[in-house]
Amino acid sequence: MRIGLLGGKAALVRIPGRRGVIATREHFPHTVDAAIRQRARWLLGIALMGWDRLGWQGTLADRYMLWRDRKALLNAVLIVAGYFGLAHIAGLATAQGLSPVLQAIPGFAPPGSALAWLMVINGVLLGWRLALRWAFVTRLYGWREGLRAIPRTLVSNFINARAAFRAVERFVGLARTGGRAPWDKTAHRFPHEVA
Repeated sequence: MRIGLLGGKAALVRIPGRRGVIATREHFPHTVDAAIRQRARWLLGIALMGWDRLGWQGTLADRYMLWRDRKALLNAVLIVAGYFGLAHIAGLATAQGLSPVLQAIPGFAPPGSALAWLMVINGVLLGWRLALRWAFVTRLYGWREGLRAIPRTLVSNFINARAAFRAVERFVGLARTGGRAPWDKTAHRFPHEVA
C-alpha cells in the first residue's frame, strides 16, 4: 500500500505450474486452537493493524482491496447470526412438522417475503461457493479431498468466527494499554514433512 501511495507499481501475475496453477502447499495447523491463533494473528495484523496504520487511503480499487481484507471481521458476526437463524428455521420447521398446533406460529421468513428471497439468493451463492471450493480442491488433491472440503467449511467458519473475536479482543487490549502484540506463533507443517 505504501509503495502504491508513493507512485510505485504492482501487478498480480498468474504463473502456470505443472497443473496450470500454483497453490500454497502448507497444512493449516493441526489443532483447532492453533488454527484459531494463526487466523487471529492474520486478522490482527492485516485487518485491524492495517486499518489502524493505513486507514482507507488510495484509489477506489485500493479501498476495495482493503475492504476485502477487513470484511472478515464483519463476516464473523454475520456467519454466527446466520447459523443461529438457520437453527431457528430448522427447529421451527421440525416442530411444526411434528405438531399441527405449532403450524400457526409464523415463520422466520414467510414465503414470498423480501427476507425469504434474500435467503434463497444467499443459498444459491453458498452453493456456488461450495461448488468452486470442491472444484479447486479436487483439481489439486483429488475428488475425495474435494468432497471433504465441503463439510470442512463448517469447521472453517467456526475457526474464522472465533479468530475474528480473538483478534478484536487483542486489538482492543493493545489499544487500551498502548502495548505491542506478542508474536502468537504457530508451527508450520509442509506436505513433504508429513510424507
